[in-house]
Amino acid sequence: MRKAVVFIHGIGEQRPMENLLELAEILKPKDSVLFSSPNRIISDFETRRISYSKEKIDFYELYWAHLSKDADFFETLMWSINLLFTKPSERLKLLLPQIKTAITIFIFVAIGLFIYFKEQINASISGFVIKGAVASFILYKILFPIIKSKISSTFLSYIGDIVNYTIPSPEHISTRHTIRNQGMELLKKLHEAKDDNQKDQYNEIIVIGHSLGSIIGYDLINNLFPNYHRLIDKQPIKNETLQEPFFKSMNYVKQNITTPQFKEDYFQISQNEVFNNFRKLGFGWKISHFITLGSPLCHAEMLLEKGKKDFANKLKRRELPTCPPIMDIIDNNLYAFELKSANLFIPHHAAQFGVTQWTNIFFENDFIGGNIQKLFGKGIKNIRLKPTRKNARLLKTHTKYWDNSERNSIEIIKKILGLYEQK
Repeated sequence: MRKAVVFIHGIGEQRPMENLLELAEILKPKDSVLFSSPNRIISDFETRRISYSKEKIDFYELYWAHLSKDADFFETLMWSINLLFTKPSERLKLLLPQIKTAITIFIFVAIGLFIYFKEQINASISGFVIKGAVASFILYKILFPIIKSKISSTFLSYIGDIVNYTIPSPEHISTRHTIRNQGMELLKKLHEAKDDNQKDQYNEIIVIGHSLGSIIGYDLINNLFPNYHRLIDKQPIKNETLQEPFFKSMNYVKQNITTPQFKEDYFQISQNEVFNNFRKLGFGWKISHFITLGSPLCHAEMLLEKGKKDFANKLKRRELPTCPPIMDIIDNNLYAFELKSANLFIPHHAAQFGVTQWTNIFFENDFIGGNIQKLFGKGIKNIRLKPTRKNARLLKTHTKYWDNSERNSIEIIKKILGLYEQK
């Protein structure tokens, strides 16, 4: 049975298939050949299916850059300033040299202006006000548009994408819906795809989201799971022990989630058992792994809600899935309810990460990515990496998660995908 990998690119003016081809090439085992074939899953003429000659794995890209509208400059600027100070202890430490330089320049410019205008100030306050007004007018009408045009192409094309997608204001809703609908269509058709013998083409789907793509992936998993968590075969269950790993795993979480003994590695093993056994029961869900690279979900309290309180309330209401899932008191805290027609327990609508493993990878100097375990649950395997020396500069590592110079992140992804080197 084959695996499908769905890659969701991040911020910036991405070209179709550019990042996916780089990722597939860097992950390719040495004795395999990379093939490109038409995308027969959805009607997308810009993307293709990428596969290997020996491994049973196909790569698809959810390309969404063309669906994102131009962001407002001032809205994006204020959002960025807010993001910078969301976690000042971590961010300001990295930016301290740049901040010191900016403050020093500002002080010298202020002193210089004061000296230059000193006589005018003493002679005539009104004259100074007039000159200041003229200078402000020139700054606003001439210099600012020039500066804005120089930085907006880069600034807006990168950060603006996050603003467009994450702020649920009326002007951004259509963009969010369009991107989500395209992603839902791709994942649904991968779930339902059949081979030449009319059997499931894919038994397992792995979603990889980079940067903003991780938020899109999270949204898709959140919205897609309720369509599949009740889909099971209506055949009588011959082996009731298939559900034992599910209860064993959930009981482990119940007993240890608040203690130091809780280990995400053990929980992921349990998730794998649960996923495989539910698939044997005819469970419709096929997403086994969710991999986030440089994910801004570490700022979810600001990105997905207005603050800590609103974010916490959404978690409690099970509007935002966590790993492990939020316990359900009506089923004895087992994250499940009884489906009487088949006489078995299945995960509730927000228990995606009871069966789907979530691995988060981020570089310690990545301005956008970071630790998401604290916000979304201890069951996430949170992997913090130190970049190589050549990529140690701030912001540079954000696009290096599948770069040949960063073998640690590459090997982690290969292990999850099962792409081991042939010996």
